[in-house]
Amino acid sequence: MSTQSPPRRLPYLLGAAVSAGALLVGRFLQPGHIPIPRCTFLRVTGYPCPFCGNTRSFLEAAKGAFSAAFLQAPLGVLVYAATWWVLGWCLYRSLRPAPSAPVHEKLPRALFYGVAGVVFACWLYRLAKGYR
Repeated sequence: MSTQSPPRRLPYLLGAAVSAGALLVGRFLQPGHIPIPRCTFLRVTGYPCPFCGNTRSFLEAAKGAFSAAFLQAPLGVLVYAATWWVLGWCLYRSLRPAPSAPVHEKLPRALFYGVAGVVFACWLYRLAKGYR
C-alpha cells in the first residue's frame, strides 16, 4: 500500500492569480501612470538596458496593439504571451495535477540559455533600431 501526498494545488493557484493579476494590470493601467523609476543604465550610459521599453510593450499588447508593441520591444510581446501560457498552465495543473516527475538535469540550463539568448537578441534589435 503506497501513501501518496495530496496534490499540491496552492502553488499553481498562486501562479494563476499572479499571472491573471499581471494581465489585468496590463489591460487597465495607462502608460502615463506607470510607477517605475527611470532606468539607471539608460541614465548612466545613454543606451537602453535589455529591459527598457518592455513594460510599455506589455501594456500595448494587453490593449491589443500587437504590432506597435512588437516594434517597440519584441520581448514585451513574448512576455505577454508567456503570461497567458502560464495562466492556462497553472489553471490546468490546479484542476488536474499530474504526478511529480523528475526534471531532466539539463533542462534548467537549456531554458536559462534560451531565455538569455532571446533577451540578448531583443536588446540588439532595440539598439539597432535606435530606441532610447
